[in-house]
Amino acid sequence: MIQENEKMHIFFASDNNFALPLTISISSILQNSNNDDYHFFHVLDKNISSKNKSRINKLKKIKDFDIEYIKVDDSLFLDCPLTKECKHISLQTYYRYIIPKLKPELKKVLYLDCDILVVGSLRELWEQDLEDFYCAAVEEMYEGTTRDATRLGIQSYFNAGILLINNKKWVSENISDKLFQATKELYDCNNLIWQDQDVLNYVFKNNIKWVSPRFNYQQNCHPNYTYTQYTAEIINNANLNPIVIHYNTGTKPWNKGYKCNFKKKEYYSEMRKNKYYFTLFVLFLKQFMRFFFSIRKENSSNELRKKITILGFRYEISCKNCQN
Repeated sequence: MIQENEKMHIFFASDNNFALPLTISISSILQNSNNDDYHFFHVLDKNISSKNKSRINKLKKIKDFDIEYIKVDDSLFLDCPLTKECKHISLQTYYRYIIPKLKPELKKVLYLDCDILVVGSLRELWEQDLEDFYCAAVEEMYEGTTRDATRLGIQSYFNAGILLINNKKWVSENISDKLFQATKELYDCNNLIWQDQDVLNYVFKNNIKWVSPRFNYQQNCHPNYTYTQYTAEIINNANLNPIVIHYNTGTKPWNKGYKCNFKKKEYYSEMRKNKYYFTLFVLFLKQFMRFFFSIRKENSSNELRKKITILGFRYEISCKNCQN
């Protein structure tokens, strides 16, 4: 029998629209776990259908796990705004605020966004010594990271999609209430852009245990490494040997029109394992049609241009009247 202290307690937040990536995330964790890994999934649930819950439960054929769905009252988040920069993110992003109130008895928890693919055991991340840090995290890896840190008055800015949370510290310092207060504070002074991620960075003030980008290798990783604490060698190693692949930004591999090549084959492979055949068919049909014919507008050097693809050949034309 599995002892309670041997379980990895993993939290997700999802509505029914994110049931597919939630399923893929859990499936990939189970597929790539060590033999002695045991997972307890806690899903902060916004109306996930019984059909999708049944599909997730069938993943026990891969490996046994515990799971619970926790209904969350959205009225708790009435003062948590959705910003124009984060149109692809729902209110569920703020659900992580209340984890310590829901499970105060847990010493630590692992919070994961649904837009991930796990390709190695989470054991190494789970066993990180949090000491007196609020959480373990990976730096946000896009070119605006330094700008975001400066805006919030901190040294470095972390990505909040994968967090090993010091739940004991969050409970003792009443972090949930502090996060809600800081959300209002940042919003009232027009300094809230990346929603809960801004707030978590602002409240924790760099009291973070920085871990390898292998644990959160991000889609928006920028090729210029001069702004980040990670060296090119460390980031290249994360690319070659990731543990968690994170499809952050508004472009998702399960959506129509996914034009990014970031770890796409790996995600589609996991979708096939989970028999999302119709979704894959629609995605491939869209890509096939785009190969034959597509038109898109693009600003280049202050000039509006049209890029046209016909039978795989690309043409670019200047267009002064393309606005019409």
